[in-house]
Amino acid sequence: MESPPVGVEVFRSEKGLNANALYGVLTDPNGFVWVHTDNGLYRYDGHTFRVAPSTAGRDVILVNMVDSVTIAALSFDNSIDLIDIRKLSSSLILEIPDSIKLNSFASTVRRFGDTLYVGTSDNRILRRFGAEWGTIRIPRLQNGFVHNARIAMIERSANHFIAATSAGSWFFREQIVEPDNASAFISGKPAFSDGKWWIPGRLMLHSLGADGFEPSILYQSYGIKGFVHQAIWRTPSELWLATKEDGLVAIRFSKSGFTLTRLLDIKEVSGLAQDVSGTIWVSTLRNGLFKFHYWFDRFTEIESVNGIRLDKTVFAADFLVVSEFNGTFQRNKSGAFSNILQGPTHFAEATIDNKVVVGQIDKAYIVSEDGKRTDIERIAREAGYVIQHPIKDSYTVGRDIALSAPNGVYVMDGISETLRRVYPGRSTSVVLLDSHRIVVGRPNQLEIINRMDGSVIRAVSYRVTAIKKVDSNILLVGTNGDGLIRFDSNKGEGRVLIPGAWSTLQRVKERVFAIVGAAGLFIVEFDEQATEFKMKEIPLTPIGFAQQVRHVRLSEDGILWLSTSNGILKTNLDVLMKPSPSPQLRISEINSEGIEMLPTDTLQLSRESERISIAIGILGEMNPHIHKLEYTTGVIDSTSSWLPLSQPSIEIESIRKGQTSFHFRLRNVLTDETVSSVSLLVIKKPYWYELPWVIALAIVLALGATVIMTTLTLRHSHRRRMDVLAQEDRMREFERIAVTRLLTSHYLFNALATIRSVARRSTDEVNSYIGRLSKVIRALIDRTSQNEVDLQSELEWIRDYLALESVGRQIAIDFRVSVDESLDLEDIHLPAFILQPIVENALVHGALYQDAVIHCDITSTNNQLRISIRNTINADSTNPILSGSSSRGLTFMTERLKGWGRYHGLQLDTNQVLSIQRTDTEWTTVLSLPFVN
Repeated sequence: MESPPVGVEVFRSEKGLNANALYGVLTDPNGFVWVHTDNGLYRYDGHTFRVAPSTAGRDVILVNMVDSVTIAALSFDNSIDLIDIRKLSSSLILEIPDSIKLNSFASTVRRFGDTLYVGTSDNRILRRFGAEWGTIRIPRLQNGFVHNARIAMIERSANHFIAATSAGSWFFREQIVEPDNASAFISGKPAFSDGKWWIPGRLMLHSLGADGFEPSILYQSYGIKGFVHQAIWRTPSELWLATKEDGLVAIRFSKSGFTLTRLLDIKEVSGLAQDVSGTIWVSTLRNGLFKFHYWFDRFTEIESVNGIRLDKTVFAADFLVVSEFNGTFQRNKSGAFSNILQGPTHFAEATIDNKVVVGQIDKAYIVSEDGKRTDIERIAREAGYVIQHPIKDSYTVGRDIALSAPNGVYVMDGISETLRRVYPGRSTSVVLLDSHRIVVGRPNQLEIINRMDGSVIRAVSYRVTAIKKVDSNILLVGTNGDGLIRFDSNKGEGRVLIPGAWSTLQRVKERVFAIVGAAGLFIVEFDEQATEFKMKEIPLTPIGFAQQVRHVRLSEDGILWLSTSNGILKTNLDVLMKPSPSPQLRISEINSEGIEMLPTDTLQLSRESERISIAIGILGEMNPHIHKLEYTTGVIDSTSSWLPLSQPSIEIESIRKGQTSFHFRLRNVLTDETVSSVSLLVIKKPYWYELPWVIALAIVLALGATVIMTTLTLRHSHRRRMDVLAQEDRMREFERIAVTRLLTSHYLFNALATIRSVARRSTDEVNSYIGRLSKVIRALIDRTSQNEVDLQSELEWIRDYLALESVGRQIAIDFRVSVDESLDLEDIHLPAFILQPIVENALVHGALYQDAVIHCDITSTNNQLRISIRNTINADSTNPILSGSSSRGLTFMTERLKGWGRYHGLQLDTNQVLSIQRTDTEWTTVLSLPFVN
């Protein structure tokens, strides 16, 4: 089988379609796609394939619409499932009485009014009205067909009841059975187009008129070999046929005749269907499900020239094709292409007189239409310059050609082929703005340069990837992450038009540009003032943007040439710019407490329901790079907070009583416009005791009782609480005083000895030491009366403390702090000096033996503040436990934290607050605390 053409997507087991054989495909009025397989009936909602639970694991060989809301799934075991298309799991097994049991299998099921008809493969139609069953037997026709006839279609008009079978068609008029068109061998499924039913036959297509079936199209007369086994009208003038020998073909009718197009060489087509967006779905028995997007035939694809595959095409025109890996091909007068330049080619751009600048990895040329080549490097060398390759960009005005290279911008005379001027510096793009100014894009800024003396007139910080001129003053600037920018060169002001990264800009025609970025390929058209613009997406998915569009060019005859990594795409710009269907959101599934409910815009829940899950179907063409699914609750206004959904489903718990609105939208992130939206109103009735007036009465009674009880107990409880709070305040004050005095005496004792030692070395060092000491002592005194300090102040105090220790111990102490970006240290409060014992412990177990590096990592985990202090252990140290002083310091610290927790109403566990870990090379102390206000 040949590879799928442009715009065709293939679904197999890796995309959730878990089946070995696909027996057919069907689309319903809601836009969902149903695929019947040897592993059940699957529904595709634009995102996910889900199997109907009642059919899972079974061979569903035939499927058809019973009526507007019901699908019949006919299995190999003769079971018939009637499935509500609004509820995937809603299924009714159709029971057929033993007296008329199927001898073979059911082939179609239809419902007209209150009567249900079941077509079989043994010349019978079973009819059920209410609970009564009957049988209509189709007589054998004398047309040489010896097997039982399979009922392919059942239809009813005002005067007729029609049964189309594989051995002929039958009309039932006023209880009289009459054969009609007995010579036809009809198979397959019906299609409705142009006000008629079209019934596909193996050798011809029949139309259903007022007087019966009429032969309409003989396939063989249109060049179809063999016989046809599937057919569908894509439009009233375009018929798709699945043939035995020619694969999938299309016949297009017009006033001047018809054309036959071979679409894809598929030998095992099992079904054809068209959805609401115009997309054609083709199921195959063994090769998966094919999705022919509505725009697939707007492109012509050229993958090779002269039998040579075009890998990474960078330029395409009628007379010249440039490929990155396979060189440059020029068309001669006879129409054949010849390779005139070999080697890797990275850039090509049209210039004056229908010439093209071609930049290779180590050379650059100007190539004319007749194949003549001018060596640009020779021109630069004759002027005393060396061009660094490859060329990045070019721009032509009149006879001036500006070339952007990694080592500068070179301006040439395209007629005399001489070098005029060089503007040095790394460049990515260039525009000749006017006779006095040149605009140069660089990796980190945009520069407007005086063409005469090379001075920089203006520079703006943009990560420039491409520049194009809209008019004499306005520039269109593509950047690497700064967005697509409209830049006013006179005012020096830029405005972001479209966010994101844009790698390529190409002028298509006056005020119309093609822009290429991570989000895809778009056409942007500006108004006369170049202030407003319209944007149209060029659909390249599901080809995927791995194609890497390198160049876009519009020829004089209106053909748009797209140079991609997989070859060349050609299309008519006017056809491509026609309006395209937007993706639409649908609520495809609602499940409450395991019970599936009908998708609707209003959902009535029982009082006991606490949880619902909602699945959203995305119908039509969606670009995952620019379309984002979001949801919110309540009334929608300017303050609504929309949350993104990573997949089109959501589970909501603790549904409150009353009414709750859930809103879903598909938003275009480039234009910030809502493409489609859907809402669900959930109503949950309260119990009688939850009614507002009952609750109000209960509140009044409770308040009265509360007032009486409060009056009796308030004075006593208040006195007791004040006593407890006063006692806790005294204990915390004693702790603060004890810690402050302990630290103050500790520092003063060590400081005197350190000052004496330092004084022998340097007076300046003594002054610095005393200054830091006074700062530490002042903090000790100031914080004596403070219950808590913010974490930022605590870390600053630790730095001063370590600076003193560094001088005293005569070692270098490097204190490195890493903070989670989501945390604001000034909003986090802890008891004062709480980190000092941990840092001192780190010094004891590493810093005394070598220059110390102490790491402090501050993160947030599970709504807990986590402070991790770690240091390297000396390789010779064998002591695996804390020293006595360290152990007492940490014990006292944890007791302070437990008291601090009680003050905030928290019960802290010592084992959870503090943990110590030791490896052969590192000692780590971790402090885990809850966030408090």
